[in-house]
Amino acid sequence: MNDRRNFLKNIARLGMAGGIIGGTAHLAVRKPTVDKSLHICINEGICSSCKSFSGCGLPQALSAKAAHKSEKTINTDKES
Repeated sequence: MNDRRNFLKNIARLGMAGGIIGGTAHLAVRKPTVDKSLHICINEGICSSCKSFSGCGLPQALSAKAAHKSEKTINTDKES
């Protein structure tokens, strides 16, 4: 009776340890998800000199990126 109880305890302990190790490995390896709605502007809305501009998802930065992209397109059309 005691051997069976110890066996079941050991199985439960190993299962929990495996779950903790597996969960930790999953958290360490996975790609973090970023909720862009939580972003806060760190440069007072001045996108042109911002260090985070390339990865920023705020509406003002997205608008500036679109304007910058269309400006490049217009400049290449004029040179052609």
